[in-house]
Amino acid sequence: MRYVAHVPLIGGFALANQNITKTPPVAITSYSPFKGNDKLYLRYLQKKNIVVPYFEIDKLEKEGKVRDVQHLIGKLDFVSSILPCNGLSMSGNLKKGERANSPVNDWMYKSAEFILGTLRPTVFVWENAPTLYTGIGECVRNKIMEIARYHGYAGTFYKTDTLLHGVPQRRPRTYVILHKGNNAPILNYYKEESPNVEEFLKSIPKNATLQDKYVTKEPFISDFEIVRFSKMKFGENGWRQAFLDTREHLTSYDFLNRNGLLEEFQKFVLSEENPNPASVKDIAHVIKKIGMGKNFRLSHRVLCIDKHHVYAVIGEMMERNIHPTEDRRINMREYMHLMGMPHDFDLLEPKEYGKLPQNCPVKTNEDITKEVIAIIKGERNFSSRRFEMQDNTKYTGMKNKKLF
Repeated sequence: MRYVAHVPLIGGFALANQNITKTPPVAITSYSPFKGNDKLYLRYLQKKNIVVPYFEIDKLEKEGKVRDVQHLIGKLDFVSSILPCNGLSMSGNLKKGERANSPVNDWMYKSAEFILGTLRPTVFVWENAPTLYTGIGECVRNKIMEIARYHGYAGTFYKTDTLLHGVPQRRPRTYVILHKGNNAPILNYYKEESPNVEEFLKSIPKNATLQDKYVTKEPFISDFEIVRFSKMKFGENGWRQAFLDTREHLTSYDFLNRNGLLEEFQKFVLSEENPNPASVKDIAHVIKKIGMGKNFRLSHRVLCIDKHHVYAVIGEMMERNIHPTEDRRINMREYMHLMGMPHDFDLLEPKEYGKLPQNCPVKTNEDITKEVIAIIKGERNFSSRRFEMQDNTKYTGMKNKKLF
């Protein structure tokens, strides 16, 4: 299989492609704004003594040389990409209409025009936000279909979740699979059981780096007011279970609210010899907002406990998730493991840590890569329609030869 990694960013899709095909990409194509992110993947390739040509398409366009790329690369089986998704992201702080029309989505259109019109692989596949599958993303899907149809491609929008691919992380995503021709490909369904977080993290080698590095400035939680209060109420060994008995996924303030403990916790905080001003302010804010029937948003010493799996590894959650058995937050290597990054893949400084969530777990991408290869080899059925929506999250376990 000959493939190109387009806008690979930290490299989750490209690494998955390499794991399945057993060969590196024949080239990497990207744009200048993403070079800082792409360099993390390029650095790893260099570490492995793998040399892959890197093309900055926007610079080549200015020089009138973009068409030369196709001749240099040659015929391709597929192109994979991790295109920016914060235009459709629920965490992008945009309103519904703004998410659909965000200029950030232009990278999808620009990339589709270049890949389908210039490189012309058999398949172009990329991952994006879950809302690309919903009504919010309808106008974006329509634009993608318009570009695909113009260049002679059909496609499937495939909704899935990393939790269904054997990794204890709930991370819903939408994949776009555009295939040269007039009929949308039908992908297999996936529903692989995953170990719980505790068991999953145990598989990290002891000598792996970054096990002493954290996103937060306060990685250890034993002295947090909420931890001391919870241990006082439910015992040294029972406080975590008290959280999990309340709900499988909740924050520390949600736990207090659901158990009617907000006022008692406030008294506990105020009774401290030197109460933390931020903690005093936060609990008062929470009580006030809940009294008004409103939601609240905090960042100071907010903890999140999960029983089986963590929720999407994103910036905010990376500061909240705590280890399933130890009184600390989850460290960087553990987050990288949840994202499927190789244990010898390094991040060199804190400013690089934030680039990890701009990715999709390698295991999910490996399964999508398998589907792409099967489509190219003629091992998958095709719909009678040009474009289809396929929801892997609604898989019931039934074996279907055809969906449509």
